Amino acid sequence: MAVGWRANYLRYKSYFLDVVGHYQKRQDLKVFMELFLSLATISIFGIFAIKPTLVAMAELIKEIEGKRQILSIMNQKIENLNRAQVLYEEERANIDLLKLAIPKKGEPEALVRQLEGVASQNPVTILSLSMGKVNILGDGTLDTSTKLDVLPVGAEGLTFSLSSTSDYPLLASFVQAMEGLRRPYKLDTLYINTEESEAGRELILVINARSPYLK
Repeated sequence: MAVGWRANYLRYKSYFLDVVGHYQKRQDLKVFMELFLSLATISIFGIFAIKPTLVAMAELIKEIEGKRQILSIMNQKIENLNRAQVLYEEERANIDLLKLAIPKKGEPEALVRQLEGVASQNPVTILSLSMGKVNILGDGTLDTSTKLDVLPVGAEGLTFSLSSTSDYPLLASFVQAMEGLRRPYKLDTLYINTEESEAGRELILVINARSPYLK
């Protein structure tokens, strides 16, 4: 076993010495080996030197791609805002009308003006007109608990009570005109009574309702 190992060692040693001898004798091989080793050394050191730059370039490319996506999203949002602005301008008249119909506050004075306008177009005599509690200023909460039908979510109701007198055709016309009131209302009760007066028997129309407004 030892003899075989020694024989292999001597053989490979002779090969190595033979290669070294050829390397020392042949100038072209010597130049080639030196050039190969130089290039290998430069490549190894170049990889270690360039690696941080390559990593930085990869991170920069990734960051640029992320900013491009953000820019695309922002451009889409700007386009949507422009479309919304155009749509708002087209519907401005309807939006303004909606703000008058369902205000953010109770605005009882606006409701009174509308009721007076209906009464002036239909010659009935207004006997009384009363308004329920409403906040004119501030954001205080009122106790509006009632057994009446609940208004839509997010809405409060400005209660009002109106009584008027006239003959039946005018009262019927007045009620019909009330249905077209710009400001909507939830009708709670409507009834007609008769009362005796110096002029004789009179018809009395009583309307109890609530006009919604936003909280």
